[in-house]
Amino acid sequence: MKNGGGIDTILQFKITLNESSPRVWRRILVPADYTFFDLHCAIQDAMGWAGGHLHAFYVSQQKGREWITIEFPNPERDDSFGFEKARDERKERIADYFGTMVKQCKYSYDFGDSWDHTIVFERAISAGYGAKYPQCVAGAAACPPEDCGGVRHKQATNTPRGAPPARTTRSGGQLF
Repeated sequence: MKNGGGIDTILQFKITLNESSPRVWRRILVPADYTFFDLHCAIQDAMGWAGGHLHAFYVSQQKGREWITIEFPNPERDDSFGFEKARDERKERIADYFGTMVKQCKYSYDFGDSWDHTIVFERAISAGYGAKYPQCVAGAAACPPEDCGGVRHKQATNTPRGAPPARTTRSGGQLF
């Protein structure tokens, strides 16, 4: 039975920004018929980013011995080093991988700043009647802003996205 919007099955994922402290994570629900490009867009929305940088998904096969790269086609990509040609994220469906081949993958966003994430497939559920997807249903910690230099640089500056400037006490300690 469809949910009133033509969707049957929803996949639940937990996306964690690696090396972040405090740990930045989001739990999202997306339709099972999404492509990896659709998943990229849902992640960008959940993290509060604009999506203006290169990105790729890395899916492990055979317990980490072989990796599949799934990304937006890049005409400048150099496959001459013997790497398998990347798969087109607009054609690869997430349901063909998660829950069947793999339980998790790596997602890299902004290759210059190296925002590396772990995506864990948690479960498949039935779509709620009339519900709109994707949905971000849980999370913790503010996402760092784009173009801030990556997790290590952001932790050095330590101002979460959307946070007001830190106020200090007279003794110099931060109030928040």
